[in-house]
Parts: sequence; C-alpha cells; structure tokens
Amino acid sequence: MVYVPATAGLGFNVVGLPLAPPAEPYFIDRYEVTNKEFKRFVDAGGYQRKDLWKHPFLRGGRSLSWEEAVREFRDSTGRPGPSTWEAGTYPQGQEDFPVGGVSWYEAAAYADFAGKSLPTLAHWCWAADFKAAPYIIPLSNFGGKGPVRVGQYQGVSPPGAYDMAGNVKEWVWNEGREGARFIPGGAWGSPSYQFTMPEALPPFDRAPTNGFRCARYGAPLPEALTRSFVNTVHDYSQDKPVSDEVFEAYRRLYAYEPAELKAVVEPADDGSPYWRREKITVNAAYGGERLPVFLFLPKSTAAPYQVVVFLAGAGAMGRSSAGVLADTSRIDFIVRSGRAVAYPVFKTLYERPAPPAQNELQLRQLMVWRAQDLNRTIDYLETRPDIDRSRIAYSGVSYGAWVAPVLVAMEPRVKAVVLTEGGLSGRALPPDASAVNFAPRVKVPVLMLNGRYDYTFPLEQLQKPLFRLLGTPDKDKRHVVYDTAHDVGVFRTEMVRETLDFLDKYLGPVRMLQ
Repeated sequence: MVYVPATAGLGFNVVGLPLAPPAEPYFIDRYEVTNKEFKRFVDAGGYQRKDLWKHPFLRGGRSLSWEEAVREFRDSTGRPGPSTWEAGTYPQGQEDFPVGGVSWYEAAAYADFAGKSLPTLAHWCWAADFKAAPYIIPLSNFGGKGPVRVGQYQGVSPPGAYDMAGNVKEWVWNEGREGARFIPGGAWGSPSYQFTMPEALPPFDRAPTNGFRCARYGAPLPEALTRSFVNTVHDYSQDKPVSDEVFEAYRRLYAYEPAELKAVVEPADDGSPYWRREKITVNAAYGGERLPVFLFLPKSTAAPYQVVVFLAGAGAMGRSSAGVLADTSRIDFIVRSGRAVAYPVFKTLYERPAPPAQNELQLRQLMVWRAQDLNRTIDYLETRPDIDRSRIAYSGVSYGAWVAPVLVAMEPRVKAVVLTEGGLSGRALPPDASAVNFAPRVKVPVLMLNGRYDYTFPLEQLQKPLFRLLGTPDKDKRHVVYDTAHDVGVFRTEMVRETLDFLDKYLGPVRMLQ
C-alpha cells in the first residue's frame, strides 16, 4: 500500500458532488486487486463465509437473502468467482492482471477478508489527485483492448498508486442515486475523461471492466465521508422553449461572415490500411484564429464520400492534437464502413483552449464559437469535389453530444445526427445557449445512445427530456439505452450496429470498392 497524507484544506468537487478531503492520513493499495490475490479469497471459502458479507443485498427496491445473492456471484461455468473466470479460476497467465467482473458486494467482502476497506469516493479521488490528470492519462491503459498486468503502464498518482486511470474501473464505498455505488477511474476502453468523472453502477453489476483496490484507515471515518451522494441537476419540467420571434433574435447572435477560408492542406498520412488522414487549417469565423480539421478519407469506397463531422468528448481538452486523437474508437468504424470523417479542433479542445466562462455572456460566446466552427468546417467540406455535400451528418460524444442541439440547430446542412453519451446540461444555461430553445428547432433524424446508469447525464432528468424536446418527427428519432453507466463503449458491437444502420437509413448505404 502507499501512504496518502491528509489535509486541512478546503473540500473539492467531483461531477457536481461536494467532497470533504480526508482529515487523517491513510493507506491505499499501490495496485488494483489482482486475480491471484482474489483467488486467495475464493480458495479460503470467501463465497461460503457469511460473516464476510456484511451489507444488505438490495436490488430494484427488493431485499435479497445472503443465499439468494451469492448464488448470482458465479463465473462463466457456474462456479463461485468473478464473471470473467472459468472453472473457478482466472485465465492462464493473468495472475497479475486486475480482477474484473466483480460486483460491489464481492469487492466489499474481499476487502473485509483482507482486513481492509473499500475506499470512500473522497479517499479514492484524493489519492488519484486529478490535478495530475494531464500527466497520468497519457501513461495509462485507455484505448486498449483489455486489461493488462498491474503496474505495466506508468500512469501513477502523486502518492504512488498505479492504474487509478484506466485498466479497470474501481468500486468505492459510497452510494449514489437509486442505490448505485460509485466506480471511478474508467477502464481500458473508456474515454480518458472518465478518470476524473466517476460513474455509478448497480451494486450487483459484474461487467468485465469492474475491479477495485482497497484502503486502510487509522480511525473510524466521519459520516461526511461515508454518506451517500446524489448530484443535483436542473429540473427541466417547467422550462418552455421561446417563441419563433425570440429564437430568431438568438439565431442572429450565431450569424457569421462566410469569408475566405485560406485553406492549407498538409501532406497526408497514408499509414492506415483503412483511411488516408489529412490535416487542414482554415480561417475561423472569429478572432483571426485558425481552425484545424483532421479529415479521414476511406480507402474502401470511391469519392464523392458521405461525411460525418465529429466532436469529441472532454478527453480532448487540455492536451495536444499532435498525439493520438481522443475518442477515435467512436469514429474508426464509420471510416471503415466507407464514410469520411471530419474531426475539427473545436474551440476549447486541444491547443485551442478558452478561459472558463464566468458569466452568461461568456457561456453564450463559447457556444457561438463552437457553432461557427461547425459552420466553417462544412464551408470547407463543400469546397472539396471528393465530398458529397448532400450527405453530411454530425456525431458527438459526451461533451460533443451535450452541445449538439445548439450547433445542429444553427447548421441546416447537417442531415442526420448521432448523439452518444449526451443529454441536457446539468445546470441551467442562458436561454440563448440552452438546448431547451434549440433542440425543438432540430428537425433532422437523431439517434441517441446512452447508459441507463449515467451519472453525468441521468436518464430521467437529462436524457429523456432532451429526447422529448427534439423537433425531429417521432418516426425519425430513436433513443437506445444500454445497461451501463456513462461509457456505452462497453457495448461496442451494438453501438456500431445502431450507428451504421442509422447512417445507412438516412444518408444512404455506401458502395464498397470491388
């Protein structure tokens, strides 16, 4: 374990949750609990020892007996153990991989067996030290195809804990909305921003991405650290869209001069077997700035190409676009399907940061810049003979899905929209930048892909209200909800199928080269 000093400082905020900093020093596991370590628990009869299972088993408002609950904690062959195991043990050669496929209850029972505790959300976040995220994330297991040996990646928190970002998600003590338990850190296939945006899942969830590490305290913890947390979000039930006359005034705020682009195209990167990548810079619509656009052109179809303009999630903030672009797992299959993808560096992403908005005027200005970046990207795409200007779609992930209603309402050339992991804002926005007033003006087909247990964009409070607000005819909008938290990438096959079927339907199928 590693030592984590305490602090007398102020509290901190994570995904809208006010957390008290630990007032006493503590220890936290240097690595995630491994398969080999969890096997000791299994071999010692951990699943048969009722004394280790100290917490009420609750699911859907119903209480389960210990006997009922432990019958569900079986591996792929029906033996006691994690869902990822077979015949009562872990895959060969993976003794030092983090254990995955465990529920919150199994993690808590193991922690008691080991003489430790699950860390509280505050203790976990304090040890992770999100201020160091820009240095930790690039050295962590994100964008991988599975977990790896603990400590293999060099992403280490300031106190010395490895893999708090990526590899597997990690159950912590605290309860969230509707009995869910927090599980921060993100997993190997999660968007990298999940490191600093904890999720919450039902405590019975046993996805392969679910792991944990333990903590040890020197004294009983105060209720301020162990209590349940529910982030409050804006109540949209009473919000009404403005009239067409008022909205027309808002529209004028987003207008821009379609001036000369002065496009500069850099030499193409032809290294992928599936696409050729170009980087283009054009004049932005404001401030004398230049707007970079990465254009992925498929090798499997002939021009002119259908094109999807993509806006990434928050993982694209505070880093350089010179490395691996964020959220490429959400667009690679689109290019491989035969469509082009335009990936602009919108204002606030990568090397185009903006100071945090301090008032309504600044909030609106940021939204105007984003909308104009979409406009200018499509201005450029229309100059290219290898792009089919009549078949342009928009795709946004998380952050990119959240801002989409405003951007798409201000861009009539977009013919279809895919929103992944998005919803309405958790706080009220100024009316000239709020989806409440823009979503009803979105009339094109929309596909929404979300997680049922999303803590950033809760289903009932922020997802469903957005879906209802969209002005798209009911027959042309679809909301798919997966049994997961914010990251729907864990259902990649289903996500890919839904997205491609939607694009085929509303942009038309592509013809592959023979």
